[in-house]
Amino acid sequence: MSKLFVTTVGTSLITHSGILSREQVATVMQESLAATPSAAVATLLGIIETTLATDHQYIFKSAEFATLLKYQQTVLPQADHWYIPGALYVFVGTDTYLGKFVVRMFRAVLQKHYPTIRLTTDIVVPGLNVGVAGAYDTAQWELFKTLNVLTGTFASHGRTDDVVFNATGGFKFVSGWIHTYATRNGYCIMYLFEGSSEILLTKPTMADDFPTRLHI
Repeated sequence: MSKLFVTTVGTSLITHSGILSREQVATVMQESLAATPSAAVATLLGIIETTLATDHQYIFKSAEFATLLKYQQTVLPQADHWYIPGALYVFVGTDTYLGKFVVRMFRAVLQKHYPTIRLTTDIVVPGLNVGVAGAYDTAQWELFKTLNVLTGTFASHGRTDDVVFNATGGFKFVSGWIHTYATRNGYCIMYLFEGSSEILLTKPTMADDFPTRLHI
């Protein structure tokens, strides 16, 4: 059993990859919580999909993959790939149209260009695209159950260091919740702050255990 990388997914592929102009990004993000896209937004997302089909390197400009790449460069500088052969990778997105689109783009690129990477079923957090009372409670419960199953084998074998949450990107609610989950269960978490050249890889602990020891 190798490592497990859990990556929270946001919209930085759309907003920071450089595929769309600033004006086009603004048009797309006006519908950031929509369940379905307008015709104009669907056209712009089609540009992203077409671009990635011919140049997949754009994914490394996203917050999620910039962090995964920096992990490899920092922790495994002699590695042949940005990913660890044998490790398991999973993406955590939301049930918004944009959230599902970005996760789908990531998976399509990985399956086409990195066929040896191990992917498991993506996690789609429900209830985050509607203003319904209790939706966040449902989202937390479903995410909690799914992650417990995903990480259970590692926890039962005392291998919490081998579970790494990549929390640079993602919906704000999910990112905060992931940090709490990792802290409670003793898993590692990593960030690459915007504009920074150094990755933060730590095993967060509760406040009464400060100061914490950074892995890097």
